[in-house]
Amino acid sequence: MTMRACVHPSKYNSSPTLSTLPDWAGIDVYNWGTNPAKPNNAWQSFSQVIKPTYDALARLAPSKPILLGETSASEWGGSKASWITDALVTQLPTKFPRIKALIWFNWNCPATFGPMDWVIESSSSAKASFKSAIASSYYATNSFKDLPRFSRIAPIARTTTSSATPIEMVTNGSFRMWIRVVAMRLGRL
Repeated sequence: MTMRACVHPSKYNSSPTLSTLPDWAGIDVYNWGTNPAKPNNAWQSFSQVIKPTYDALARLAPSKPILLGETSASEWGGSKASWITDALVTQLPTKFPRIKALIWFNWNCPATFGPMDWVIESSSSAKASFKSAIASSYYATNSFKDLPRFSRIAPIARTTTSSATPIEMVTNGSFRMWIRVVAMRLGRL
């Protein structure tokens, strides 16, 4: 995969068309819930936080696969475990099929940003929901753990079986954040 551009859909109407720019389109979505770090928010479903941007990218880059570049949910104001299950088991496979890869933002920002609980391990129920959800055959097992830096990643071939060990820790060296990567079955792009 070669990323050439990462833009926010609100910055463009239909020009320049993203269809000619990047290999992938990208989205970041977070459910802040009622976390005091971001006042005046309410608990939102996965569909509520992603649909407006997903729909905009579908118009701007109709032929591009979509990467969910960062996602997470807070424990504040609702059930993070239920949010994870809904997002990974129901919403992504049925309502957002163009999302072909995701990265869980698995880092709690320093206290200067307020109380964060983005990590999968923020509760035993969230961790169990994530583990159960990615065991689905919809998600690919991790075959990217030993890739050389800056190498192209070919689409994953469709298979009918899954051994379901898809979590691999990677680091973003510039911020030293730990994120968990789950690669979905890409099939034909």
